Amino acid sequence: MDKTDVLDKLIIANKKEFDKELIANLLKDFIRITPDADVSLEPDFFKLNNERKVIVYLLSRKVMKIKDIIKTEGVGQHQISRDINIPVGSTKTVIKRIAKSLLKKDDSGYVIPNYNLNKIKELFKDEWWRN
Repeated sequence: MDKTDVLDKLIIANKKEFDKELIANLLKDFIRITPDADVSLEPDFFKLNNERKVIVYLLSRKVMKIKDIIKTEGVGQHQISRDINIPVGSTKTVIKRIAKSLLKKDDSGYVIPNYNLNKIKELFKDEWWRN
């Protein structure tokens, strides 16, 4: 008789490593990050609609926090607009649209909670996210 517990397939060794791999896979085509916290936007980034641009940017902040490049992950609407070069009005509209389903606001600004990473993975699954 096989002594392997079917539930063992559900156990992961390290939740943070799982999240890191998921984030890296989501971002690899869109951005690069320098050690001094500059986000370099790759050519495919500019094919994204504004909603996806904001999501990618917020994920890049998560990476920078995990890698101790920045002290706080949260970011305000004006900085998002400046860093990814979209109008503040567009950023506000996007934030308002995705806030309830994907974002959390803390003292430092907007963040994407880790528990929403799989939702974001699903958003980026198909090619419909491109402009």
